[in-house]
Amino acid sequence: LRLVPLPGHAGSQTGTFGLPEGLGIPKQAAHAGAAAEFIYWWEQPKQLLTSYTNPDMGNFPPSTAVIADLVKQGKLNGGASIVKILPTVKPLFPRGTPSWYPQFSTGVSTMIQSVVQGKQEPAAALSALGGKVKSFSK
Repeated sequence: LRLVPLPGHAGSQTGTFGLPEGLGIPKQAAHAGAAAEFIYWWEQPKQLLTSYTNPDMGNFPPSTAVIADLVKQGKLNGGASIVKILPTVKPLFPRGTPSWYPQFSTGVSTMIQSVVQGKQEPAAALSALGGKVKSFSK
C-alpha cells in the first residue's frame, strides 16, 4: 500500500477532506443524555482501537492519538504516510454539515445500491439523483 498526498499549486500541497459522517444526536432524541454518554464511551481510545481491529467492523479511527498508537504498534498499513497526510485533512463543510446533506447522502447510497443490484440503469439513477439535488435548492 502506498499513499500519495494530493499535489498542490506551485509546490504547495493541498488538503483533502474528511467526510462528515459520524455519530450525532438528533434534536428530537428522547434520550439525548444517554446518547451523549454512548458517544463519549464510543470515542474513547480503547473503543476506537476495538472498532478498527475487529474484523467485523474495521472503522478507521477518527483520533490522531489512536492513529499514532496504531502506527507505533505497526498495526496500520501505510501508517507513516497517513500521519504525514493528517495535518492537511480539513472538514468538507467548515461551517457544519448543511441541512440537505443527510438526504443527499442517503440518495447517493440508494442510487449506488439500485445500480449495483441491477434495479436501475446508471444514467437513470444519476438523473433521479440530479432531480433530488435540484429540489434542495428550492
